[in-house]
Amino acid sequence: MTKAEDITYSRIPADALERWAVTRACVQGDQAMRAAKLLPFLNKFDQSAENIDRNAGYVDRAVYYNATGRTLDGLIGTAFKNDPAVTLPPKLAYLRTDCDGAKNSIYQQSQAVVSNLLQAGRHGLFVDLLSDGRPAIKSYAAENIINWRYEAERLTLVVLFETVEEPQAEGYGIDAVSQWRELYLDGQGRYVCRLWRTDKDGRPQVHPVADQDGQLVEELVIRTQTKTSIDFIPFRFVGARNNDAAIDDVPLYALARLNVAHYRNSADYEDSVFFVGQAQPVVS
Repeated sequence: MTKAEDITYSRIPADALERWAVTRACVQGDQAMRAAKLLPFLNKFDQSAENIDRNAGYVDRAVYYNATGRTLDGLIGTAFKNDPAVTLPPKLAYLRTDCDGAKNSIYQQSQAVVSNLLQAGRHGLFVDLLSDGRPAIKSYAAENIINWRYEAERLTLVVLFETVEEPQAEGYGIDAVSQWRELYLDGQGRYVCRLWRTDKDGRPQVHPVADQDGQLVEELVIRTQTKTSIDFIPFRFVGARNNDAAIDDVPLYALARLNVAHYRNSADYEDSVFFVGQAQPVVS
């Protein structure tokens, strides 16, 4: 865990991250399960090339049946069996086809939110302004909501981890850049946003952004179209039990653990069949 004075500080408990990681790996399927290294390393004190090769075969022969992912698909289908009714004022009618600025409809985003709630029990929705001044609803997974603070039951701080893509100076390559979006209420009660990125030494520094007038600023005071400031953070937690900042239980975690157990049983069975099934030379 990073230091509390660092913007990269995360207050998410380690056990919550573990539950989310296991459940998401189970949902994503076979390759994700192998990458997550959920199978034990046989004879872990033997790091010889021979034992490493044996463990690679042990992992490769294991069979994973994605019961967790299929259950997730079924639950989402059940939840959206009937199309939800959407009532929007004329100025927000565009949300039907583009609610996040990436051409995802509010219906698609709702399905994604339900999917994340079943896998993590937690999610976040943030209202941001697009370049044309329209509000958009941005969606954040539980792992990316790394810090938050309430004062007198009022949300005063949210830190969101993001990964943005930037084209390389030459050619067609893309660089993935990590950044932290800090949303907070300043001393005057105004909603302010700051972006942080790491410098060449790996230390987080404030990254200037353009304000509504096109000027580069380090602290962006968010204003409405009438140029008035906002006195609240337009971010809402969504939970499996309650829509508050508390970390709820993961609905699919118990099934995911059972799926992991079956995966390990398969690895042991296939491993034993491989060794016992080999031709055994006998000298009499």
